[in-house]
Amino acid sequence: MSKQRLITLLTCLFLLAAPLAACSKENSREKVHPAVPPAEIPAAKSERFGRLVWQEDGTYAYAMLRPIHWKTIDNNARIYLPPDVSDPAEFSIIAQSLQIFERIGIKNVYVEPLALYRQNPTLKDWTQAMEYSWQQTGAMANIEHIQSLDQAEVYAIHAAGGILRLTALAVDQDQPMIVTLDIQGDLADLNRLRTEGILEDFFTIVNSIRAIPYQPGIVNPAMQE
Repeated sequence: MSKQRLITLLTCLFLLAAPLAACSKENSREKVHPAVPPAEIPAAKSERFGRLVWQEDGTYAYAMLRPIHWKTIDNNARIYLPPDVSDPAEFSIIAQSLQIFERIGIKNVYVEPLALYRQNPTLKDWTQAMEYSWQQTGAMANIEHIQSLDQAEVYAIHAAGGILRLTALAVDQDQPMIVTLDIQGDLADLNRLRTEGILEDFFTIVNSIRAIPYQPGIVNPAMQE
């Protein structure tokens, strides 16, 4: 997977090329503190998610609840898949703090969600800016807002080929984060996701996400690949 393809994936297909890096290096020096694990781990509602565990992932600068028995793919992004799934397009979760694009010094690209957050540094203003951008490009015709959470707004993106991408824009410690759930096939239906408890489990995971310091290779607990 190429770096540009990866960024396109993580920013929900809203990436524009630019001759100079758009993200200020000043932001990369902001102090991000470790996250405090939840006092209790909630039970998942769906069989697909099973049991949840608190995951700290310094490589991608976030911590959150995630399904304990799911495997991971580390291919320039942390991708979580159920044990019986091999293709991320079929069913997978991707989570990442956008601060890593500043930490690793990516140049010559314009990461729109990160740039818009730095210009509009609250969840409300950021999501409004993102929605305006989607409207300007015509993408909003395939996007619907489905849930407001304590620190996130969640959208459903309907893509060609029967693909449904649930996309959460979240903020913690002044760090913008994106969590996605990609689904293809019969499950790519919001009503069915609600009925089976998958939608509620995704909201639980999104509501738990926290920004943590960028520490490549520091993950706890260890991940199954």
